[in-house]
Amino acid sequence: MNFLPEVFSNNSAMVNGELVIGGCKATSLAKEFGTPLFVIDENDFKSRINGWKNSLNSNFGSSAGEVYYASKSFVSVEVAKWIAEAGIGIDVCTGGELAVALAGGIDPQKIEVHGNNKSVSEIDRAVSVGVKTIVMDSIHEIERVATVARSHKKVQGVMLRLT
Repeated sequence: MNFLPEVFSNNSAMVNGELVIGGCKATSLAKEFGTPLFVIDENDFKSRINGWKNSLNSNFGSSAGEVYYASKSFVSVEVAKWIAEAGIGIDVCTGGELAVALAGGIDPQKIEVHGNNKSVSEIDRAVSVGVKTIVMDSIHEIERVATVARSHKKVQGVMLRLT
């Protein structure tokens, strides 16, 4: 087996001139599901999560912080389930991404909401479900988050992103 560059999963190889991902031939996947096709190797995905967690913990110990998956790279309910099982956080920036994270069983305290164009309804949903952090991008957003949090009688965890 010739292993492929890092852009492919660790379980990918060229076998007799054909791409094999996680033991599945690309041509077989294309026949079954059609093309274009987006393939995620679950085993590789989980091993990368563990690699990040282990590296942070071994290098920083109790100050390691948390690993967060960037949902903008790709998120689905199944991927969210993998993230929940791994016990890492997720970074979402839309109401849809938040809904997918919650549907996948991610603990709201493992969710960070960011994005420079959050609607009041998205902020309301984030506060109401109890997300850990809302990243705010403007003075106006500070006011919106504060108003929504007060309406829910909550103190919302926030971070400011300054440019």
